[in-house]
Amino acid sequence: MKRVIPFLFFLLPFSLQFSNAQMYANRNSIMNPFADTVAQSGFMPSFHYSHEFAKGFGSAGGEQAWNGRSVGFIEFYRWESGWSFGGMLAAEAGLNDSNDIGFNPRSVRWMEELAVFKKQELFTWKLGVQHQCKHDVDNSDGASGDTPIANSTKRVTILSGLNAEIFSNQVSFGSDFVSRAVLRTDYYFSAKDYRFPKTTEKGSFMDAYGAVLLKAKIIYKGFSPLEIHADGWFGSAFLKENTEQIAAVSMENAYRFEMGVSGRGRAGALTVFGAFEHYFDDFALPVPQQSDVFYIGLRGSSSIFF
Repeated sequence: MKRVIPFLFFLLPFSLQFSNAQMYANRNSIMNPFADTVAQSGFMPSFHYSHEFAKGFGSAGGEQAWNGRSVGFIEFYRWESGWSFGGMLAAEAGLNDSNDIGFNPRSVRWMEELAVFKKQELFTWKLGVQHQCKHDVDNSDGASGDTPIANSTKRVTILSGLNAEIFSNQVSFGSDFVSRAVLRTDYYFSAKDYRFPKTTEKGSFMDAYGAVLLKAKIIYKGFSPLEIHADGWFGSAFLKENTEQIAAVSMENAYRFEMGVSGRGRAGALTVFGAFEHYFDDFALPVPQQSDVFYIGLRGSSSIFF
């Protein structure tokens, strides 16, 4: 325990420097295929998934009253030399509670990725190509209720690009604590942000060209088969900001801190969690709005996710 606390304080200032992650539909369930030590080399050695659903409190306009996410990973091929090739599909739905059943879908995000992984002695690195987009749901309805309105609104964001990740190996602290971390960078070669009605607000993803994400997790295993964890991710999107005379760069920050209890079985874990998440843009409206949300939720995930 004495070694864990200094490690947490070491991560904190470094993480705040990288304080976009919300643009990733898989941001709470990041995967490294080599965490599956049972899979053998060859064709289609493993398939993994993670599903979560949470109730949100305190979001701007109540637009994040509910949140659901699903992530699936297919490992197409694994080589004995420590290489792997796989594909990931993630989806996220955001809902408010402003209709007669308190469950009103507002937006959905998709993320698809193909990637190669290489396992090294101390870490695993990854290179991938991705496409992600956000679309409205029932955008002919108003924000409150199910009745279509004459002046509907719309927002679609599309990001395509390349990414690189470095996954640390699992590190043990004494007999009961383990930790893992990942650092990710993105470069977007295509970025779109369609809004109706059109707005001139700052923070358009038409100007996005890159992002960075840092995530770390610590698990206490002293109550086996239960586990207690604390984790957090911190991310920034880099946007071009044009003025009359110069072109500058702005950083839009998002972060999340989570604690939870998991029951772990042979193939995965069932987790009850509480979390705080800061959105620099919750994508709910044509005009970007910041939002701070407390979540209570349930997650079922395979062994490779953290």
